[in-house]
Amino acid sequence: MLHLELQTYDNVPSLPNGDIDSLCFDTMNPQEFALHRAAILKYDPLNPPGSSSQQLRAHFVSRLQTFARPCGTIASIWEPLSALESLTATLTSVPRDLARIARRPEPIHDAWSDVFDARIADNSLQDVWRWLQFLHALCAADSQCAPADWKLSWAAQTLTWQAVVYFLFACLQLQGYSICYWFNNAGALGMIGNVWYLQAEHYAPLPGTPIAQILHFALLCWSRDMYDTKGQEPIRAQYGQRLIEETGRTVEELSFAILAHLVRDTAQDSRETMVYNLAVLLLLSRHEPISKSLMARHSLHIAIRALHRIVRPRLTIRDDLSDNVVTSSCSYLLNCLNTGDGASCVIRSLEAGLLTSLLAGFRPTHHEHYHILHSTLPPYLVYLSVVRPAAKALKKVQKLGLEGRMDRRGPLFDSWSIFKRVLEQRIELAGDKAHLVCASKKCNRVDFTDDDLRYCVGCMLCAYCSRECQTSDWKAGHSKYCKNTRASRNAGTKVKLASEDLSFAQQVLEKDRILRSLEVMQIMHKTRELAIEFDYTEFPMKVRPMKALEAKTSYTLIQLTLPPGRQPHKLHVKYAMPKELAESVTSRGVY
Repeated sequence: MLHLELQTYDNVPSLPNGDIDSLCFDTMNPQEFALHRAAILKYDPLNPPGSSSQQLRAHFVSRLQTFARPCGTIASIWEPLSALESLTATLTSVPRDLARIARRPEPIHDAWSDVFDARIADNSLQDVWRWLQFLHALCAADSQCAPADWKLSWAAQTLTWQAVVYFLFACLQLQGYSICYWFNNAGALGMIGNVWYLQAEHYAPLPGTPIAQILHFALLCWSRDMYDTKGQEPIRAQYGQRLIEETGRTVEELSFAILAHLVRDTAQDSRETMVYNLAVLLLLSRHEPISKSLMARHSLHIAIRALHRIVRPRLTIRDDLSDNVVTSSCSYLLNCLNTGDGASCVIRSLEAGLLTSLLAGFRPTHHEHYHILHSTLPPYLVYLSVVRPAAKALKKVQKLGLEGRMDRRGPLFDSWSIFKRVLEQRIELAGDKAHLVCASKKCNRVDFTDDDLRYCVGCMLCAYCSRECQTSDWKAGHSKYCKNTRASRNAGTKVKLASEDLSFAQQVLEKDRILRSLEVMQIMHKTRELAIEFDYTEFPMKVRPMKALEAKTSYTLIQLTLPPGRQPHKLHVKYAMPKELAESVTSRGVY
């Protein structure tokens, strides 16, 4: 039957004018439908040459509207086509069990592969693609191609999207990277990107449709084509720029879609689609405008939530893509932490489950894990507002037993030990203040746990035990601090330190000054300058001489340099000189 259809494909005459309305799709058997399929596909629905194509298009839209009811399907129209015709998205049946395609049982796979190869050979895929573009025009609410009276209802759009996505997924499953050239030249990326965006906009997932997987594949197809034609790896930022050009969407719209899909995947605990949407985020975040928009929308928090779901202890990473996504996610987190807005960025990460995600998802080749633990996070433990959520996260790590699963001879354990040692020292220094407290000055509650407190979503620096306490503190002055903090963050300037963070940083400095007093004295004996910098933007903290900033007899000036690294806070703290050191440098002047 299959090969008979293919043999008769080129010999089917065109439909005569006026015969379209007489076609009865509901009663056609496969042979009858095959006789008309080729002729129908030869029409260009986007550029109809005559009345017959216009009638066909109107008939097609009318049929979709009639049969696409919320409680029904369009199976009665497309049933005769069965698996064979699911490769033509305009005249397709919706496969009822997508898992069967994924497993690719031999009889179905062989039949589909034969049809696909034949259609590439006779160029009929171009005919199919014109209909795909027509369907896309019908589904796009802002399309200029389709008159208002054509536009499909939401139920019809959903079923039409399913047909488009299943067609493309079948292409992917059957041919893989061998269809890259066709994907790139047929303009598939724009259509796929728009379907992916519209799903996010309407918050309407299509059950079983792997749109994120197809978008990821289409982006890689374009990358592969760039590599083959230009002989060099494409600029990373071009992923985002290409999608913007192909879809006509803005930076804000794409960043919204990325995070909307991830939030939905996390809520539904859909691991497979989560992996692919996270992979899409990692590709598009290489485009600087998209990256900035993502950060402004709290992408770090959302990405960690998704990563936490993927690597949680009861799951085992079973495929290369998941493993690569975990590695790339850590690179993304590392970049966000290094270029983010300082302490509040780290706080959001810890609250979202950064530590448990790093430890649960570790693989020996994941060097980013080491770097985050032993270099990126420790400098921020100079802030009390970071010590508190870090202490809370440490308890969770211990509760889950993640520490006991580490190889004590491996690099992860060494990095974790460094971070844990510094954190425990700061917890001890903070004492009772290491536990989260309600930021409202009028709150007297002591009967709550760390889990009862929720951070202000604006500044992410103050936590409250109730809405009443947050409202009270907002009126008492937090509103001004919060607005200024957000304004500084959005402008890319330094965020003003909270008073308790400044006070705690000076406590840390005082302790380190005592512990390293011998090193300080040795430096000051060797240099003509009596100003010392304690630089906490690096780890381990660096002590180095610097040019004196102001002359003060019998005082040494210490510059306290606090993270983040690109725009560090520089504070000047004056301490009395040790007597023996002051006497030895009197001739040079004492600062």
